[in-house]
Amino acid sequence: VSAFLLNRSSDLEIDIVLTVMNVQSSDARVVEEVAREQYILVVPIALDVSTREYPNKEMKSPEELPTIPISEYKELPYIMQRQSMPANIIFEDLCRNNGFMPQTKVICKNVNTAVQLAKRGIGACFIPFSVVTELPQKYFHCYRIEGNKADRVIKTAYRKSMKLTKIQQDVLAGIRNFYQA
Repeated sequence: VSAFLLNRSSDLEIDIVLTVMNVQSSDARVVEEVAREQYILVVPIALDVSTREYPNKEMKSPEELPTIPISEYKELPYIMQRQSMPANIIFEDLCRNNGFMPQTKVICKNVNTAVQLAKRGIGACFIPFSVVTELPQKYFHCYRIEGNKADRVIKTAYRKSMKLTKIQQDVLAGIRNFYQA
């Protein structure tokens, strides 16, 4: 979908695109980073193998979450996103660097499906922190993964020949503010 929209932005059919895909500027297109956020491991409570005390409070920033070594969770079933999705690439690299590959139970197209499947106890998933803040905590434990330095990068793309309107600039400023809060 993102590639389709990016092509339409170059063809003058769409003014501006937000994406997490790895796209670059070109002769016809400007690509700018709008925001970054951490990916978090979401584990259904029934599947959590940790013996640590989990904080019983609302987490307002990723830094408040406990950090775990992913190797402790190598036996869990995982709900993965498609191979080309940044979350999948980053998570598989983290696992590979810790000597294993995740046991994929389900592959889905989007993070909302992954969360709903995790809520049913089907497996753990690796999702952006902005989604974690919306989760009902009674179903999940959420963790930062030790050694994870990769963030979700949110970019905007638009035609080089286009000047952003005040409204478009305000929308991008709102997105930046949301991720900095």
